[in-house]
Amino acid sequence: MSKRRVRDPQLEAFWKQTIQDRRSSNESIRSYCQRHRVSEAPTISGNGN
Repeated sequence: MSKRRVRDPQLEAFWKQTIQDRRSSNESIRSYCQRHRVSEAPTISGNGN
């Protein structure tokens, strides 16, 4: 039996905004994430390039 992940609208909104902010910053993903102390993985998987 597979476990279904429950979507968290607040968390999705946080990452959506974080990805938009990173794109606007013109910083690399790594630099932005280190400076803001967030994980790179959701930023990359959210098409943060």
